[in-house]
Amino acid sequence: AWASVWTRKFGLRRAGFKAAEIAALKDAYGLLYRKVPLAEVIATMKASASGAVKELAAFLESSKRGFAHPGSG
Repeated sequence: AWASVWTRKFGLRRAGFKAAEIAALKDAYGLLYRKVPLAEVIATMKASASGAVKELAAFLESSKRGFAHPGSG
């Protein structure tokens, strides 16, 4: 798992993401695995200054199949 995290980080860097955007995405990813309702996580992401995090929130919100999340059970 550790290697895949670094692979994604380098992929984001190659795609032109700045260090601040990568850090914001890392924090947002961490929010997804907390035991809070998904709606609350999405609201927190939407309030982010990061465009990438807002895009992730929009993706999660528009998902027709949902997202397996610890706070959803």
